Amino acid sequence: GGRPSARFEALAAALPASDALDEARAHLAAIDALEGAVREGDPAACVEACRRALEVERLLRGLAGEGA
Repeated sequence: GGRPSARFEALAAALPASDALDEARAHLAAIDALEGAVREGDPAACVEACRRALEVERLLRGLAGEGA
């Protein structure tokens, strides 16, 4: 369990700082803030959380591509 933002922080600690990591961090913090509404089934919160999760994925894939 645990929040994805906490897991992200543990993994990101080993990476050099970057704007993409900061942006991903901000999206994950927003997802954390939406958690209650998502658990209650609020459709708008679910859509926003998914949108932000996809953006985190895009950012991290971009970082992975830079390292390849």
